[in-house]
Amino acid sequence: MVLYFAYGSNMSEEAVLGRAPSAARVGKARLPDHRIRFGRKSKRTGTGVADIVAGPGFMVMGVLYEIPDSEWKGILRKEGALMKEPAYRVVDVTVFSFAERRNRAAKSFAVASPSDVEQIPSADYLSAMLAQAEEMNFPAYALFLRWLRKRAMETDVPPLREGLLVSGTNVRNRAGGHYLVRVNPRTLGTTKSGLATVEFDGRVTVAALDVTEEVAEHSCEMDQNLRHALGMIGQNCYGYTVSVQPLSGMRNRVDLVRPRSLTLLVHQTNWIDSEKRICVLHERSLALLGIKEGEHVEILNVWRGEFGDLSVKRIKLRAHTSEKRADQTREYPGFDHVHLDRECRTELGFPVDRAGFLNRPVLVRPSVRRLLQQRIARYGVTFFLGIASLSQLLALFAPTLPSLLRGLVAIATAVLATIVVAWLDIRASLAH
Repeated sequence: MVLYFAYGSNMSEEAVLGRAPSAARVGKARLPDHRIRFGRKSKRTGTGVADIVAGPGFMVMGVLYEIPDSEWKGILRKEGALMKEPAYRVVDVTVFSFAERRNRAAKSFAVASPSDVEQIPSADYLSAMLAQAEEMNFPAYALFLRWLRKRAMETDVPPLREGLLVSGTNVRNRAGGHYLVRVNPRTLGTTKSGLATVEFDGRVTVAALDVTEEVAEHSCEMDQNLRHALGMIGQNCYGYTVSVQPLSGMRNRVDLVRPRSLTLLVHQTNWIDSEKRICVLHERSLALLGIKEGEHVEILNVWRGEFGDLSVKRIKLRAHTSEKRADQTREYPGFDHVHLDRECRTELGFPVDRAGFLNRPVLVRPSVRRLLQQRIARYGVTFFLGIASLSQLLALFAPTLPSLLRGLVAIATAVLATIVVAWLDIRASLAH
């Protein structure tokens, strides 16, 4: 008995039974650290057909079949593996079986001589894959296949996927919540920017940027928050591509603190918030940002103008949570949304009409400068009350210093101590 992992058109039970009538469907499965590509043009249809290629952090969804040894040759013949110049070759893979809740060793197929550029599959071919993904209850994978079908219908010639391949961020502890997108320096070139624009399928937003050699060229790592806000639903990465451009002159101004950033979707405010000129966040978002009720956040919005240029606007607002609506049981806003009133949306450059701003992503992060000002004001009172004590200590240990100089030294010491303690307090509150 051969355990066969099907990921393309062979996910269809009808297609498998046509070549192996005694085959039995085991159930759905996933292949980790691989992504689907279209590395071969079919001689029969002249369009691209599916292939799998190794890709750390990616995932391919499919179906497991048990094929009798006597009927395995029918599958080999269907995949062109027995031709003089084979179209596909058999590969050994380790997949996770959902039905058995364990890893299984299986056989699958990869293109024998893949092309350098992905070939464009037909809409019918992708629709067949999409139908199987929906039948097997792979909602996030089905969303990805819909995006691929849309790209295939919009593209006349390869490449099918322009931009940087998106995988997940796997260094959570070192990240400390500081960045949302990581890119190889050879991909972006020399940049000192701490921010970048990320564009996907008509949506564009600002993201905190980390340029590092740890990421492969021509790819990027994005955390789940940013992927979700841009419309890539699900924890797994399948092979989406995005455009990443550093924002010149937009460095993170307080690198010593490294605040967390969140990408949230703009939502229309409830009537009780319409006059506040604040932003309303879910309490979980406040906790993730490391700030308290009423403290300031910075919101950045980017959009593409009519001439193709990118414009960025930012505002600083107090952040609050909101009580439950009287007519609904759910809290609002949702954990992935930020509520902004009309005045704030106008300052950020959003259009007035609801369709123009609803569910558009913005970057939200603590306003470190405002937090520092608040801490200095809070601790400054305490330290300046101690200036007299500092003057007395200086008189005791440096009696030859003039009284005016002693006073100036005491004030300077109090100011420096206030700033240092405020900075340490901010770092502690924003630590992750």
